[in-house]
Amino acid sequence: MRVVVCSPQPASSSTAPLKTDRHSWFFLGKLFIETLRISAFTLGGGFVIIGFLQDRFVNELHWLETEEMLNYVSIAQSSPGPIAINTAVLIGYKLAGLKGALTTVLGTSIPPLLIITIIAYFFDYVQGNPWFESFFYGARFAVAAIILNVTINTAKAIKKTSGYLGLALGTLAAFAIVLYSKSVVYIIACGALIGWLFFRPRAEEIGREALSLAKQKPPTP
Repeated sequence: MRVVVCSPQPASSSTAPLKTDRHSWFFLGKLFIETLRISAFTLGGGFVIIGFLQDRFVNELHWLETEEMLNYVSIAQSSPGPIAINTAVLIGYKLAGLKGALTTVLGTSIPPLLIITIIAYFFDYVQGNPWFESFFYGARFAVAAIILNVTINTAKAIKKTSGYLGLALGTLAAFAIVLYSKSVVYIIACGALIGWLFFRPRAEEIGREALSLAKQKPPTP
């Protein structure tokens, strides 16, 4: 069975999803360019990149659902390694299998690797430079605003998918992380247990819907 990406928007839209084979080089190239562009022009770390990934792949291209993205972020946060790379692996694998995972990893990793290498090489020359110091000092405010925006959008998505109970649990988890920052793993484990106890019927329903969609024959490209 061949999997295709079909656009829910009019074909004339510049941000409409590609109607092509997800395993084709054309789609993999598109996937690489998207992740490369997001990674190259994002300051502030993994959570900022996740916000841009969500805006692009969920809100604009419609390649992923909001609930899928939330699940990927949860898995990436609970796994070893940088959260941006982990999320990129999950997105790429979902969209195009192993080739997609490798493509998104390359697209996400190349820009910071090159930039950090260049900065390290010229670090002695730029250290203490008022232009660079003022740039990064001002960038902190923009990064804080982006992270706040990601937090608000995530809270809205949690309320939509899990109701006020999920929102309350998320708020409690946030306070717990602030108070016990060294016990993040235990907080995540407690959240997973609570989710299994209270949201299992919803998860089973989503799983049945996903299985039903997977069995449907996709339209030919």
